Amino acid sequence: MGFFGHILPSKGILAQNWWISSRFLLMWQLATVSLGQNVPGEALVDDSESIRRIEPSTEASDLSLLTVPGETANLEALGIKDLDELEDFDTESDAPLIKPVDGPARTSNEWAHYPEEVPRNQRRQTLPGGPRPPSTPEIAAAYDKKEADRSASVSVGKPTVKVKAQTGATWDDNIFLNSIAKESDTIFSTSVSTSVQAGNFNAAYASRAKVEYTPQAYVFVDHSEENSIDHDAEFEVQYTARRATGAVRGSYRKTSGGNPDFGERVDAQVGNVELMMAYAFTSRTRAEITGRYTDRRYDADYAFDSKESSAQAYVDYEATDKTHLAAGLAAGKLDVDGADSAQNFQRALLRMRSQITSQTQFTAEGGADFRQTDAADRITPVVQLALNTAPQEGTELGLRLTREIQPSGSLGGQNYVRTGLGLSGSQRLTDRFKFTLDAGYDRYSYESASGDSESDREDDFYSIRPGLRYEREHVNAGLFYEYRKNTSSDTFSYDVNRVGISLGTQF
Repeated sequence: MGFFGHILPSKGILAQNWWISSRFLLMWQLATVSLGQNVPGEALVDDSESIRRIEPSTEASDLSLLTVPGETANLEALGIKDLDELEDFDTESDAPLIKPVDGPARTSNEWAHYPEEVPRNQRRQTLPGGPRPPSTPEIAAAYDKKEADRSASVSVGKPTVKVKAQTGATWDDNIFLNSIAKESDTIFSTSVSTSVQAGNFNAAYASRAKVEYTPQAYVFVDHSEENSIDHDAEFEVQYTARRATGAVRGSYRKTSGGNPDFGERVDAQVGNVELMMAYAFTSRTRAEITGRYTDRRYDADYAFDSKESSAQAYVDYEATDKTHLAAGLAAGKLDVDGADSAQNFQRALLRMRSQITSQTQFTAEGGADFRQTDAADRITPVVQLALNTAPQEGTELGLRLTREIQPSGSLGGQNYVRTGLGLSGSQRLTDRFKFTLDAGYDRYSYESASGDSESDREDDFYSIRPGLRYEREHVNAGLFYEYRKNTSSDTFSYDVNRVGISLGTQF
């Protein structure tokens, strides 16, 4: 009978005139109201006659959902719940007015699959001629939405608290890093980590706040004089309002383990504070200024403490939605205890941050360090590179490359250039077990920073640590073996074997 068979009277002039009038009214509405939203279940038509046979349902009371010929019609709003109902159109002609798209055309919802993989009641239907171009208000609205997506909310939201506890035991065959007279011991350790954070930590310039503190106690079975409590604390407060972002960050770390620079166990304390200001000139261009202060101290009479202050300025450009490129300059001063004068340095730097895929992130910063010391003026390449990826489900890989200049705490008037390569990874074996591996190589090349000191010391430091880890929702356990070796041109060579177990919980 068709769509309109139920309203066609078999007799009566008045009923027939009413039917003709209703058809004319619907055609007039379709020809005068213009919208055209790209939504699932839509169609393009080339004349009002082709769509007049769709009877609007009671749900289609908003006539702005209809369109003029040649534009988009919202079939769902017109009462067409399944495209199978379009079979009621006149398809006997050689060129049907409505037909499926043959290519990978997508709706504004950005289908992740080709049309043939989308349910029939959600496929897009079209005719030659293509959709209408977006209007100026639509372009402006899309731009404003993109700006809003880039901008972080001023509110950091509700804070979350996380607590982690870890305990374990490690057997170490060379606790003093001695190459001649090794001394072994069993060391018990316990740590409790508490963090409070709120806001967005995925976007570089989002508003957020975080405080985290971890004390860790070490108890030696045979060498109780080495018992210690290490500390690891950090905080960050970052605030974004419209185009401007400000942040203050800081950290404090106290460690008591073996130090390759000293070639023995030594207590070290490193404090760091950083202030950052950034301003977005456009939606893709931003300037950033950072000031940083670092204090290094060692609990040894022969050690050399140091203080370093620096400032750097970057111009950051969002090349794509997933890639940021930046260029910057830095300048600073390094003061070392016992040195006649401070070391001044300048750096020219390039930086890149890229979300290559949803599972692959890449960051790199590199350039040249220009340093003026009492001994000589030097130009040294510096770089910080990190690549993290999950090539397949259950597999994670990380790669780091580092080249940096640090003041020596064990040798007065000297710096060392550390060039390091590290690899970390894990492979899930079952739902709860996974294999882990950490390996690295670092070269420490020493150079004179004062006219009175000379050194040709070079150290090659190797490490590898395979392990097995068990994880449940709130419980984890681990077993590992670690081998470390330092080959030094001076008297700092050693090798270490360590075996350990751990048990932890988090909530």
